[in-house]
Amino acid sequence: MENVAESIKAYRKHVRELKGTPIRYTIMTLVNAWNWATSPSIPRTDREHSACRTFARQCMKSLKSPNMANKWKEFDSGRLWYSF
Repeated sequence: MENVAESIKAYRKHVRELKGTPIRYTIMTLVNAWNWATSPSIPRTDREHSACRTFARQCMKSLKSPNMANKWKEFDSGRLWYSF
């Protein structure tokens, strides 16, 4: 299993690399990152869960920005999907 810290670092790096590209690629990455970070089926330690919750809050903050807010939706289960 991949290390949680490495995964978070990779998602953040990927979002930084998407600067200057169409906004939909950033939204797709943030939605996938949110879904990964909030997945209840992935076994994690308490420390990993805490890091994932912090990362998920950062993703949601970005997704709620005015230029991204109407381009994604939330299922009743809490999972996100992008709608372009």
